[in-house]
Amino acid sequence: MNLATRLSGLISVLCLGLLASSLSALPDRSFIVSSEETKEIRNFVRLLEEAHYNREAVEPLSYPPVIRSFMEDWDAHHLFFLSSDAEQFVEQFGEGLYWNVKTLGDIKAAFQIYQLYEDRAEERAQWIFQRLEGDFDLESHDEYVVDRRELDWPATPAAADVIWEKRLRFELIQELLNDQELADAKEKVRKRYERMLKNLADIETHEIAEVFLTEIAQLFDPHSTYFSSETYEDFEIQMRLQLVGIGALLGLEDDECVIREIIAGGPADLDNRLQPNDRIVAVSQSSAEHGEAVELIGMKLRKIVDLIRGEKGTDVYLTIQ
Repeated sequence: MNLATRLSGLISVLCLGLLASSLSALPDRSFIVSSEETKEIRNFVRLLEEAHYNREAVEPLSYPPVIRSFMEDWDAHHLFFLSSDAEQFVEQFGEGLYWNVKTLGDIKAAFQIYQLYEDRAEERAQWIFQRLEGDFDLESHDEYVVDRRELDWPATPAAADVIWEKRLRFELIQELLNDQELADAKEKVRKRYERMLKNLADIETHEIAEVFLTEIAQLFDPHSTYFSSETYEDFEIQMRLQLVGIGALLGLEDDECVIREIIAGGPADLDNRLQPNDRIVAVSQSSAEHGEAVELIGMKLRKIVDLIRGEKGTDVYLTIQ
């Protein structure tokens, strides 16, 4: 892929000022699979039962634990759900899970669980934003367990508030130890949870389905997984090597696409204009006079890669800060 870049100064500054206010609430969404995807889910379970080497070890009674595992995929440190949520979901979906997935291709359980997680995360983020406006006692002796994966979810909302009060103080102290002033530390923590909401708003139906069906695949062995059509397309591209990138390792920082590393011998390296820590703020597949660039601020990294990646020998135009 040839590399053409248009250099600009602080082109993204005006966009950044509007970002925080747009994160106050998650969008109302519904997660629905198509009839073709429903058929694919049924075929997926049938294939596991007929062709997997470990098929005899999995039976209908093996399915209920998928509920809790799926909850932990989103809330690994047991911070957002309550213990009663896990009990309710296992009772509601556990017994009929095998029948619904295998016979009907029905994974509404996954969407309902994820939707509650999203609701809990938004409620907690709003609680955090309000709490950050208040005062904190940062000199008392207390403990916060950073890795809560072995602990249960809190039993009540009040118990969850206690955990989050400790977590917020822990996060603020971490920032203060990095030579931040308290006001700056609060702002950095606020931005962290604004980004969390932004990431949740970007979650799509196929991603939820992929996580849920991978949990079912891993009933058979820990290395089996389910690819959504989008993930499978990426996998095929990597195997065929028919599409290439600019030869740079990309990452996200404060909702902006940042070049982490230039790959030796790639288009960016040969072009010799891009540098680590440059920010890509827009992408176009045609020159400025023939096409409008797509702004990348706030976009998921996977979508950014899709915009930049193309067939070998084609051009991509990057707006660089």
